[in-house]
Amino acid sequence: MIAFGPIVILLLCGLAAWMGVAAVLRVCRVPRGVEPGGSCGNCGYAYTGWQRCPECGGDIAEEGIATPRLMLKHRGSLRAALFSLTMLAGALVFLLTGITLGICQAAGWMQWTRQSEYTLEQSDAAQSPVASAGILVHWETLGRAAAKSPRGQILIVVNPHSPFRGTSGIQPSTSGVPHARIDTSTGAFSVLDHSGEATRAGDAFASEDAAHLLELAGVSIDEATLDAAGLQLAEIAEVDNAMAAAALRPAVTFSGSTVLTEGSSTTSAVPSLPFAVFGAKSSTGAMILAAIVSAVLYVVALLWVIKRRRRLMRRVHRPAELSSLSGV
Repeated sequence: MIAFGPIVILLLCGLAAWMGVAAVLRVCRVPRGVEPGGSCGNCGYAYTGWQRCPECGGDIAEEGIATPRLMLKHRGSLRAALFSLTMLAGALVFLLTGITLGICQAAGWMQWTRQSEYTLEQSDAAQSPVASAGILVHWETLGRAAAKSPRGQILIVVNPHSPFRGTSGIQPSTSGVPHARIDTSTGAFSVLDHSGEATRAGDAFASEDAAHLLELAGVSIDEATLDAAGLQLAEIAEVDNAMAAAALRPAVTFSGSTVLTEGSSTTSAVPSLPFAVFGAKSSTGAMILAAIVSAVLYVVALLWVIKRRRRLMRRVHRPAELSSLSGV
């Protein structure tokens, strides 16, 4: 199905940009047909010193003399040109953003994001159930669908006090909570404690590494459940890593006991730049890049408009003999 919303927005931005260009050029150009020495204010016949126009018969005192300077002022002031230029720069940001994202999507550059919530039932020393622990698995990767090793990471966050609810794909905060980071292109990982210090690192995230992460978080479960949860969490990370390379979610079949209960899950794929702009990707990075380009063009155009307008006003200086007749 064709998404008409973005198309309409691009068309409106293109129309606004065209109107801005037209307004700026109008202020910076003398209208055609205006005689350098002035012309009849009624019919435009060249003024040569007559009191009554030979063309239309109008009296010069009533019709007046249209000078280039007067006509240039009637086309708009420099302030109007600067206002139009500013509006043009704003429309250009959205227009360039849409064009950039369209090119990236056509080239296959996408940012894939998926986030899944899991719960783990806990029990105290007397085997009495306590609050469930929450585990959040968030991965995002940037690259083409056919890329074997797209750039990105898998983030696993453990909250032993309560499960995660309704996170809606937003990258979770890792401040003060144990978590693990896995590089999707190399498989290298690091497990970090509450203070953010790495306690374990390696080339492949295995079940013992996942169990170590759960122990750091202080989940209250027996040894057998800890091993099963570690194995399942490691397999979830492995499947997510494969999904990151294929941009798909394959079927998950766990080799051990299923102790982690999956909750809500969100998946998204949006066109993105093949590089980050000030740390931002996807539409945000494209908009920042478009804003930078628009700002540079705005400054260049601003200097050109001011210089052009002043040059025109000096060139179309009012003749002394027309001052009392033209009103300029």
